[in-house]
Amino acid sequence: MNILLLGANGFIGSAILEELSKNNDLTITCITRKPVFDDVKADNVNWLQLDVLSNKSRFQRIINESDIVINTIGELDKPALMTRTNFELVKEIVDLMLASKGKKRLIQVSSVGCYGAINRFIGQEITIKEDDTEYPIGLYEETKTKADNYIKANLADSDHCSYSILRPTNVFGPGMKSKAILGLAFMVKKGRFFTLLIAPQFRLMCMSEM
Repeated sequence: MNILLLGANGFIGSAILEELSKNNDLTITCITRKPVFDDVKADNVNWLQLDVLSNKSRFQRIINESDIVINTIGELDKPALMTRTNFELVKEIVDLMLASKGKKRLIQVSSVGCYGAINRFIGQEITIKEDDTEYPIGLYEETKTKADNYIKANLADSDHCSYSILRPTNVFGPGMKSKAILGLAFMVKKGRFFTLLIAPQFRLMCMSEM
């Protein structure tokens, strides 16, 4: 089985790649805009340097050869790049999958933020379900939600393309950019007093749960 992994050198993508590379029945193609580097050294992993939004024809060929496309790319820090990265890239993936032949599946890593900020639920005990009303707040959440809805609108009735959308909460693990967990551990180690206010429905997700 051929897998195309986008964002393989990112926090979540690199962890997924490490697990997939252990399965010798899989061939994983990883695309990066940066100079190719090979953190995961395995015979079934191939790295390609490519700006997918600037080279549609080559991207189409790669998708044609893939059975599963896993998209872990997400721009969280630079608002000027969020629409292009979080929505336009996903739209391009969906359009190329529909234009391709053979069975394809898209796995999109999105965000629980599509359902709204946690302070929206203060004083409530809730369980968020897939069909709950989306209430994105902020450009990151809005572009992620827009991308997810484009996937659902265009792939739901496809005869050769299917999809899964994952909306994890805050993910932590080795290589994470956020220093929140490290800061909390430092406070505990130093024996400092602090108040930790977390809504009852808020939880962290360990990378291994992904």
